[in-house]
Amino acid sequence: SPTPKRAPVGTSDGGYAALAKDATTRKDLIITGALLCAVSMLRGAYNIILPMTCLAMGLPPAEVSTYMTVAYGTTGALSYSAGHILDIAGLRPCFVVAMVLYSIGHGSLAVASMVEPGSVALGAVAVSAAALGVADAICGPLAFSAKGAA
Repeated sequence: SPTPKRAPVGTSDGGYAALAKDATTRKDLIITGALLCAVSMLRGAYNIILPMTCLAMGLPPAEVSTYMTVAYGTTGALSYSAGHILDIAGLRPCFVVAMVLYSIGHGSLAVASMVEPGSVALGAVAVSAAALGVADAICGPLAFSAKGAA
């Protein structure tokens, strides 16, 4: 049977309270909220983990700021394009791509911190900065779109 049409949110029929009473809507809101929480934690974590790992490896502050600039520059350069791709591909595929990129970024940081400082470690940090920047570029519009859809 087709689902009944709902009145617009905020109207006199109860608005948000009526939506929250619906079990399907409540489940969707919980799932969306949990995914946004995970995305927000990963977005915030790389802002702390990337420079702390670089400093723990003994890199000078100038190199740390270079890697942070790579991450932030990638995010800024790709945010508009990521929003456009998000509109075309949808929320779920972009969420999966962002989570894979966050995994690559955080994983390469772990590899960089385990090996001796040198070209391999610096390459892993560069890959990490780029992957985390692209993932952050995808997650920015993703979070706004998911909040609007919920």
